[in-house]
Amino acid sequence: MDWRLLSEAELIEACRERREEAWRELHRRYCRLIYHCILQIFAGAAREDVEDITQGVYLQLLRGQLDRYDASLGAFSTWVGLISTRQTINYLKSREYRQRSSQVVLTADCASYHPAVKLSQRLDLDDALKRLSPDEYRLLAWRYGEELTLETIAAIRGKAVSTISRQIKRILKRVQRDAKS
Repeated sequence: MDWRLLSEAELIEACRERREEAWRELHRRYCRLIYHCILQIFAGAAREDVEDITQGVYLQLLRGQLDRYDASLGAFSTWVGLISTRQTINYLKSREYRQRSSQVVLTADCASYHPAVKLSQRLDLDDALKRLSPDEYRLLAWRYGEELTLETIAAIRGKAVSTISRQIKRILKRVQRDAKS
């Protein structure tokens, strides 16, 4: 049987029957979509993180999420994209990821390296960063160390984008003020 010739509905039905070849074809057809959806939310994702999230998407499908798909409500690709987006946000909220991301190190060298910037200014900035609370530091690490979008950080925190933006601006002003003094 040539699995590539199956319609979407036939493929989904074969996957529901737990046919291994059908799952391979499902992966072949949708792996790029899943990858793209993950990177839309988590632009600075490490390969390990993308693999973990992708595995989570397929596990959700295997554990019964596929049985909930209803073709009358929309395209399968849209549905898989939504599962991928939710899985990415849940991963970013997870304790394991938060612990790993809190280990991102922000330094004055990465924030203001330029030959004209004096060493004393970089050291002042390092000191100002050390005075941040863990929560404040994590926000800056997500935004500037891992280059997460404001939308992604807002989704992780369950807050409005404008709230996250204001918090980050306040933190940056305080760091700048502390570095000058």
